[in-house]
Amino acid sequence: MGDSITQGTVPGGYRAPLYDLLTTDGYDISYVGDQNTNNGGGLPANQDNHEGILGDTSVSLKAEIDSTGIIQSSQPNAVLLLIGTNDVGLGGTIPGTDVNIAALLDDIISNDPTVHIFLGTVLHRADDGSGWVSTLNATLPPIVAARAAHVTLVDTASALTVADLDSGGIHPLQEGYAKLATVWNAALVSYYGAPALGLTVQDTSVNQPLPAVAQSYSGPVIGPSNEYISVSSDNLNIKAATPNWFIHAGGGSDGITVSSGTNVLDGGGGSNFLIGGSGADTFYVDDRSPSANVWSSIVNFHSGDNATIWGVTPADFALTWLANQGAAGATGLTGVFVSHTAGQQEAAITLAGYTLADLSNGRLSVSYGTTASLPGVPGSTYMTIHGN
Repeated sequence: MGDSITQGTVPGGYRAPLYDLLTTDGYDISYVGDQNTNNGGGLPANQDNHEGILGDTSVSLKAEIDSTGIIQSSQPNAVLLLIGTNDVGLGGTIPGTDVNIAALLDDIISNDPTVHIFLGTVLHRADDGSGWVSTLNATLPPIVAARAAHVTLVDTASALTVADLDSGGIHPLQEGYAKLATVWNAALVSYYGAPALGLTVQDTSVNQPLPAVAQSYSGPVIGPSNEYISVSSDNLNIKAATPNWFIHAGGGSDGITVSSGTNVLDGGGGSNFLIGGSGADTFYVDDRSPSANVWSSIVNFHSGDNATIWGVTPADFALTWLANQGAAGATGLTGVFVSHTAGQQEAAITLAGYTLADLSNGRLSVSYGTTASLPGVPGSTYMTIHGN
C-alpha cells in the first residue's frame, strides 16, 4: 500500500521479488488490493493486486481507503505501507505529514484491528538537498511506538542509496526494488516467524491463507515434535503433510488433517472435523467448562488411535451413545456428554464409520483416569476411547 513506489516503475516493482522470497521461505501468500497495474516481473497471473497509486499522499490514501472500503473487502493479514515522499515532496510540512501518517495508521487499524501494518521509512531522493527525508524518518518511531501492537517500523530507507534510483531520482531501479523486497521479507519473517514446512493454514472465515508458524513441541505427549496452536475464533482449515504434530485450533469450527506419524488433534471449541493419518493419533475434546457446545467429528479413527474427552467422569456426567449421527458422509457412533452441573455446555464426539456394536465387540474400549499433577498444573480427569 502506498504511492508509485509501491505500484512500481519496473515490472512487478518490489512485489515480484518479494513474492519469490516469501514463497521460497515457505509462506503461502496472496497479494490483495483493488489495483492491478504494473504486473509482470515473474508475478503469477493471480498475484498482481496491490494498493499503490501514483502520486498518493497519506491524506489521499486515507480518503481512498474510506471511499472504497478496501481494507474490509480485502481483509489483509499484513499491510506493507510506504508513504510520505509525496507529502513533503509536494510542499507539505514534516509536522503536518506526521499528523497525516498517524491518522492513516489509525484509519487502517479502525477498519480492521486484526491487521498488522509494516510502515516503511521514506526512501532517500536525489533532490533532497535539505535532508528532509532523514528528518521525517526520525519523527516516525514515536508515531509507531504509540501503536506498537498494530504497527512495526521497517527501515527501508537504509537499504537503498541514490545510486539505486532511476534517472528521475525518486523511484528505484530493478536492483533497488530487489533490495526493498529483501527488507520487507526480513521484517515479515521477523514478525511472523519462519513458516512450518509441510503445514498449511487457511482462514475459511475470510478465505485467506495464514502464516503457518510452528514451534518445537515440548509437552508431555510422546511422539509430536512440532506444535501449532491457534487462539483465533475464525474457522480454520489446518493441514499437516509432515509427521508428528500437536495441533490445537481455537474457538471456530475448524478442520484438522494429518498425514502420518504420531499426532495430537485438538479442534478447540465449536464444531470441528478431525481427519487422522496413517500413524497413531490422539484426538482431544475438552469438556472442562466450555463456553459453548463442542462437537468433534473424527474420520479415519483406527486401531492404535485414542480419543480423549477431558474433564469427564462417570459420576459427574451422563453419557449417551447414539448411532448414525454426525455430518453427511461422516456419520457414526456418537457420544454425548451432559454434565450434572446445571448450565454447563455439552460436548459430543463422533467416530465416523463406527457403530454401537463396536463398544462391545472389541473394536473399541473405554477407560477413565486422571493425569498426574505437574508444577503449577493440577491433574485432570478424562475419558479415553481406544481403537483396538
